[in-house]
Amino acid sequence: MATAPAFEVIGDTEELYGIKGLPFVPAIRVPAGRDLIFVSGVLGGPVPGDDDTDIRSETHRLFRTMEKVLGWSGATLADVISDIDQRHPGFRSRVLDDSGAIRTYVNVYIGDDDARTKGGTGAAVPDGTEVMVIPAMAGGVR
Repeated sequence: MATAPAFEVIGDTEELYGIKGLPFVPAIRVPAGRDLIFVSGVLGGPVPGDDDTDIRSETHRLFRTMEKVLGWSGATLADVISDIDQRHPGFRSRVLDDSGAIRTYVNVYIGDDDARTKGGTGAAVPDGTEVMVIPAMAGGVR
């Protein structure tokens, strides 16, 4: 039986800086597949063609780069639901069953797509995509 990797590399230094073989990675997720992400402190450093070395430029560069790296980390529907549940306790239990699957009477859409057809709670949620949670409605007067 294969063991899960201890960490997962996130990002591509060559894509960020245009230089091959840099001795660091933009970020790692520990343990692999979880929510804890360590971001490299080098991300605010100068890039080719950028001579600005003042703290303001480095800070702006750091946040622009972090936005890219965290976008690569791939937020999932489970991440979105966990984030909402932290701010509105009980939300998760209303949307997901005890096994962590979307409840049968709740429809969840990621953009225009039913989340169930995209992998359920493991479905990717691209930055800026709208997530809709629609409970089933029933009842009425006879």
